[in-house]
Amino acid sequence: MHTEAACASGALSVLLGAQWIIGGFHDVVLVVGAEQQKTMSALDGSDVLGAAPTITMKSRSTAILCFRSYSGASRKIYIEKYGATEADLALVAWKKRMRTRN
Repeated sequence: MHTEAACASGALSVLLGAQWIIGGFHDVVLVVGAEQQKTMSALDGSDVLGAAPTITMKSRSTAILCFRSYSGASRKIYIEKYGATEADLALVAWKKRMRTRN
């Protein structure tokens, strides 16, 4: 089976393999991943990949802005849903940063 799910293709493939085993369809599965991009230049490819969060992409700089905007929108939804504060989220980022230093 061929799976594609943008940045989650590998995780989706592993999940499907596990479901096939759990569901009794197979006793053993093999999940293999590979990616080959040779239908366009690396610069054009980065524009296409950057278009994942939106369909109105114009350039790589816009792609970076859109990913940041997506992150900001996710943060806003989390704050509204769970009553977190900006300080709470800053603490999470700080903890993550401290873990990567050790």
